[in-house]
Order: sequence, then structure tokens, then C-alpha cells
Amino acid sequence: MKESELRDYTDQELRDFLDRVLADTNRQEDYADNSDDPFMREMAKRELQNRPVIIEQVLDEMRRRNRLWIIP
Repeated sequence: MKESELRDYTDQELRDFLDRVLADTNRQEDYADNSDDPFMREMAKRELQNRPVIIEQVLDEMRRRNRLWIIP
């Protein structure tokens, strides 16, 4: 996903997108840990490799808009 694409999202769309990514990440983690099919387990693990980058991009855009504050 490109950062320029994220700028087209409204604040609510960004929050909804982040919620969907996090929910899908949880499902993929469960599948990667619990699948009986070794091929599908490996595919789920590969899919999870991109998640931190996507989540970081969304959080960066929210920070840029001053819609997210992280308290140390």
C-alpha cells in the first residue's frame, strides 16, 4: 500500500481500515498457528510478514493528521 493512497481516506475510513487489518491479522495468526495443512500454514505466515508495514503506514498517517497521540 502506498502512503499517497492513505491520504485519500477520511479519518473514519482510516480507523475502519486499521480495525480490519488488525482483525485480519488476528485471524491469520490463529490460522498460522492452528492449521492442519502445512501449505496453508506457510501461506498465512507469509501474509503476516507484510502486516507490520501496513499497520505502521496507517499509524503514521494518523499521526500526520494529529488524529493519534501516543503517550510514552
